[in-house]
Amino acid sequence: RVNDSDAMKKMVLNTFEQVFFAESQNVEPTVARAVQLAHVVDAAALHVSQTEFVEDLLRRFRSSLGAGDAAFLETLRAWVRVLFSAFSDLDEAGGEDHSVRRAVVNTLVAISSVK
Repeated sequence: RVNDSDAMKKMVLNTFEQVFFAESQNVEPTVARAVQLAHVVDAAALHVSQTEFVEDLLRRFRSSLGAGDAAFLETLRAWVRVLFSAFSDLDEAGGEDHSVRRAVVNTLVAISSVK
């Protein structure tokens, strides 16, 4: 059953890599996509640490680029900028669910912990 679990984890990570980081999409992250990513990272905490999940996801993305660190770092910076923007927008909007703000902050913390 451990092999089933590993296979499932790989499939999930591959799916999220394609949804959020696929190079072929050439789509800049948006606030809505950043909040979706934050929800995914937040939900991952039920099974693994958020940092571990983000680290695995970003490791897969980095290796799929194969073009060195410049493209990876630029993509990562773009996501961090949009996550900060999402957090600011949530605070300004008022009345937003606290869990959304927490998810965005936890995602930023997880990204900052990636080596």
